[in-house]
Amino acid sequence: MDEEILQALKKEGWNLEKANNGLYHTLYHGQNAELIVNLNIMNLEKSIILAIACLPIKVMPSQNNKIAQFLNQLNLKTFFGSFELNYTTGEIAFHTGIFYFNTDLQMPMIVNCLDAAAYAADMDYPSILEKVGDN
Repeated sequence: MDEEILQALKKEGWNLEKANNGLYHTLYHGQNAELIVNLNIMNLEKSIILAIACLPIKVMPSQNNKIAQFLNQLNLKTFFGSFELNYTTGEIAFHTGIFYFNTDLQMPMIVNCLDAAAYAADMDYPSILEKVGDN
């Protein structure tokens, strides 16, 4: 990602650091949780940007089905992304993105994508944490 874009995102409150090829991350201090938020720009040639907010929760394998069903219920009420459970690692993340075909990528698009992922994950964190804690 261009240094100019990183500096512009920093002015918007997003202090992203390069993680690896096409992936950037930062720590987001939300109202309910501290999240790692990733920005995936590996598919810019396809006009796609993805934002992923990782929740600080690990699901035990025995809870996978119960938590996956709960996340599916949350996803039914979500218009702009989805929660996903990694059955192998037990990690939960909220994924969202934008497709900007036939237009130039603009800073508000990136900021809105990051904001949407972080906000959704932060707002639903308490209910997910409660469900994971119910054994």
